[in-house]
Amino acid sequence: MGLRTRLRRTSPAPESPPAAPVRRESLALLASLPGEWVLFDPHDRASMNSDGMHDLGLLQGERLASAEAGELVQRTRSDGRSHVLELAIGGVAFGAPPRLVSLRSAPLEDGRVLLFVDDISAASRVDAMRREFIVNVSDELQAPVAALLQLADAMSVPGGDPESLAGHASRMEAEANRLSALVGDLTDLSRLQASDSMDHARFVSVRDLIFEAVDSVSAAARERAIVVEREVPDLRLFANGEQLVTAIRNLLTNAIAYSARGTTVTVSAQLQDGYVGISVEDQGMGIPPDQIERIFDRFHRVDDTRSRNAGGTGLGLAIVQHICLAHGGEVTVESTVGRGSMFTMRFPARGRTRESSAPEWKEVP
Repeated sequence: MGLRTRLRRTSPAPESPPAAPVRRESLALLASLPGEWVLFDPHDRASMNSDGMHDLGLLQGERLASAEAGELVQRTRSDGRSHVLELAIGGVAFGAPPRLVSLRSAPLEDGRVLLFVDDISAASRVDAMRREFIVNVSDELQAPVAALLQLADAMSVPGGDPESLAGHASRMEAEANRLSALVGDLTDLSRLQASDSMDHARFVSVRDLIFEAVDSVSAAARERAIVVEREVPDLRLFANGEQLVTAIRNLLTNAIAYSARGTTVTVSAQLQDGYVGISVEDQGMGIPPDQIERIFDRFHRVDDTRSRNAGGTGLGLAIVQHICLAHGGEVTVESTVGRGSMFTMRFPARGRTRESSAPEWKEVP
């Protein structure tokens, strides 16, 4: 951005004492710095500022809109030292969230003060999400660990009833499996966030991916007498095949866990409007409308008790969404309470993608 468009000069008031001119090389340096800045004269009037200062809402005309920011400037002028302040601004009009900014002051000659302003709203939100994630992980880990400790203590009592011991052992196995699933999902999520999904992308068969994912959940489907139908046309997609199998498997696992015994889960694929869509539809309990917006949040469960009993970790759909976004796609859900849900992943079609006229149908089991 050129110097002329980067800087905004405010006409000095007639009563302001003359100040030493700001050297052109200093202005060029300021213009190259990230964030925004404003230069105040000895009377706390803005004599020069970057373009974005007014956009932040911190500067109104020649004056600071925040009393706290004004006190920071006066303190710097008084003691000749730099100071730092974090400040929330805005957030009133149209229900917009407040912005969090970091202010850093620097004293200059002739009583002038230079104020640097960084918008740290995004970084603050990420940090808050990270803290919330750590708290949620801790809570999720505590439950199975506490259950395992309690069961181990019960089994250590001499002369225990064999039937009770067998029950305790079965519960320990279930809790251990739940703990293992949670660690596995956390590992998957961490791996996804640490790498670029498309680094290992190639043209893959959507049919092969669906078959592999269905095979991986066939035992769970048989246990609940659920039939998995596959409508699989001949499509190819440029993608990370391993990650797509994970996404399809997670959707299938959810569909099976939240469906009644003896119902049907359908997996289908289609090419439409330049996108390859992969859908998983169940005849389960459905999702209440007020839960739809949060369904992809980490650790969010529609039916917390049922999900825990089924071994759910609350991370499966978050992983699905992450995989879709990493491939330039999206995941959506349509659901009716009491009738079932359909999750659809859409990915951009590229190159050799095609569809045959005769889909192949198969059932599992």
